[in-house]
Amino acid sequence: MCLRDRSVFSSMRSMHISRFTTLHALRIAVVTLLLLHSRAAFSQSSDSQSPAATTREQEPASPAANRGPADTGQKEETNRFDLFDLLKEGEVSMTADQSARLAVARSPAAASAQAALNKSREGAAKAWLAVYPRLELSARYTRLSEVEQGSLLRGATADLIPEEMREGMRFPQFLNQYVFRASVTYPLSDLFFTILPAYRASEGFSEAQAFSVKAEQHKIALQAREAFYNYALARASLAVARAALAQAEAHRSDVAALVAAGTVASVELMRMDAQVAAARVLVARSQGGLAIAKTGLGVLIGQRLKGDIAIAEPLYSPLPPLTKSPEEMLKQASQQRPEILALHKIIEAHSESIDASSATRYPHLALSAGVDYANPNQRVFPQEEKFKPSWDISAVLTWSPNDLFEGGHRVAESEADLTKTQSDLASLEEALVIELTQACEQYDSARAAMEAAQTGIESAEESYRVRREQFRAGAAVATEVIDAESELRDARMQLIGAAIDMRIAKAHLDRALGRP
Repeated sequence: MCLRDRSVFSSMRSMHISRFTTLHALRIAVVTLLLLHSRAAFSQSSDSQSPAATTREQEPASPAANRGPADTGQKEETNRFDLFDLLKEGEVSMTADQSARLAVARSPAAASAQAALNKSREGAAKAWLAVYPRLELSARYTRLSEVEQGSLLRGATADLIPEEMREGMRFPQFLNQYVFRASVTYPLSDLFFTILPAYRASEGFSEAQAFSVKAEQHKIALQAREAFYNYALARASLAVARAALAQAEAHRSDVAALVAAGTVASVELMRMDAQVAAARVLVARSQGGLAIAKTGLGVLIGQRLKGDIAIAEPLYSPLPPLTKSPEEMLKQASQQRPEILALHKIIEAHSESIDASSATRYPHLALSAGVDYANPNQRVFPQEEKFKPSWDISAVLTWSPNDLFEGGHRVAESEADLTKTQSDLASLEEALVIELTQACEQYDSARAAMEAAQTGIESAEESYRVRREQFRAGAAVATEVIDAESELRDARMQLIGAAIDMRIAKAHLDRALGRP
């Protein structure tokens, strides 16, 4: 009796296991059909929304297309997402150098610096005019008051001369006087001690302003390059956000199919709804960031950007490592930075100003010559109511005690300006050491980050593909796929971020070295 019960129990257990196996096989078949249907629908919608879908369909099939089902699938989807190819799409093609040239050409700050340069050049040209003799032309009319006339005869002698003869011995009065004069003055001593040093000072200030214009242009070019790369980063962020949204929606479709088949709890679908909502928030924020970056770039280059700008430079191409030592680069920067060159010129100009101010304290020797054409001419005796010429040549030596004190104050002012400029140069050289060190470190770290990001993106894509396949096979949960999606999104952002940081670091290094 006991043996018979055992055999009956074994028979019933075998029937139950067989029925469960059959039911489980049917459930897996249904889930597989639902997954295939959802993937086909998602692929059609993704291809219809992607602007590059037609182009990709016309491309020849990759070697992965001939592999088995285990090698295709989501890996094909991740490989199709080429971030740098997406950035090449746009209405207008532009590079960072082009944006820098456009910004410099229309920048108000650059125009202001150029106007200051023109002003300083005119000041130097005006200072040079002092080396030429000073020519003055004048015309003068004078009305004199009538005065009592004197006589050459006095006392008893006057009584002996008849009255009619006395009238002829009086001086005539010419009440209207006309004088035309031309004079030439040459500051002989001031030419060597004041005029030429002052001219060299003005010329030095003009050259310093020219270097200031270059410095302003380099500053604006750096701002334009940063704005361009920030725009590229904003476009890439939006592309990554949209790709993350598409992945989240695709994974939600898979989860919905599994929930409908009864193999996954409905809470997993709610979790995926939250993931899709978060991806949509990221897309919205990325769109706002792109609009801000586009506006900033458009303001700098003086253009109103409507469509997308195609990034026409290889952001992913590696940059060469630094070969020069810090000492060599610092020496190069000291010889090329326009700010440093401008301060050196200003120091030379202040030294010339000190010499010019010192000379004003001493006597001044000048040569003067003039020609008068007057009616009556005061140098003609007796005077006649006629125009007659005369000329004169003079050597004039002048000195005033006031010049001694005023010149001393001018020298003190120039010396103070010289000391200030020397202090500014020392501060700038110290700041240049820090700036160059930061630029070199950022450049090296950006290159290393780029290499690491390229390795990380490959690992993240493969991890996401494996997790998706495991989830479809029932060997992984939704949380693992969500984590893989986040890692893939972060890896893509790290890749484009590293590429942009590398380009910005190069721009800062060029700026530190004084390159345009």
